[in-house]
Amino acid sequence: MTRVKVLSDFDGVWTNQGPEAAHVLEHFVARAAALTHVEPPAAQEQFQAWLKLLRQEPQQHGWAPDGKDPGRLTAFLDEDPLLCSSSLGRFLSLPSAPKAARAYRDAILAAGFANTMEFTNRCFLEATEAFSRGTVSPVVPRAKAAFQALVEAGAEVVIVSNSSSEKISRLLAPLGLPLVESASESGKMLRVCL
Repeated sequence: MTRVKVLSDFDGVWTNQGPEAAHVLEHFVARAAALTHVEPPAAQEQFQAWLKLLRQEPQQHGWAPDGKDPGRLTAFLDEDPLLCSSSLGRFLSLPSAPKAARAYRDAILAAGFANTMEFTNRCFLEATEAFSRGTVSPVVPRAKAAFQALVEAGAEVVIVSNSSSEKISRLLAPLGLPLVESASESGKMLRVCL
């Protein structure tokens, strides 16, 4: 019998994004503030004001992972709470960004980042890794039951994520699911096999 493959992201599908997204945004703003020598509370206030502005047109802001094409978005701002920092990072790079935003962009570039999205992605990885090592697991309570139901229905679950395989394995290990890591031309994949 041919098994159906279910391709799944990890963050936001198998994790509770709210607290993690807040942590990612806080980390992103703190790092940006440090580069521009702006006090963190003032930076938080400024970035929150910009985020409020961006949320008025969510289809114009979101995740542009490589930062090379400012007109291309992979996901819109209102589709995922983890996209707040990504949307803000992209906003900093826009030619129409206000002077204060350009100051952050210039500081990010002066710090050696190729573009604001490289900085944003680095902040995302640092923050999600730190969050995943916290005292409360971000994995949703029914994750094990959901994995088991999919496998019992004949599916092979393949996790495709920009999160590291190590992070995903560490977070899913307490569930007792047999995880198989496999390499492909595009990188590592995790499979949940029961």
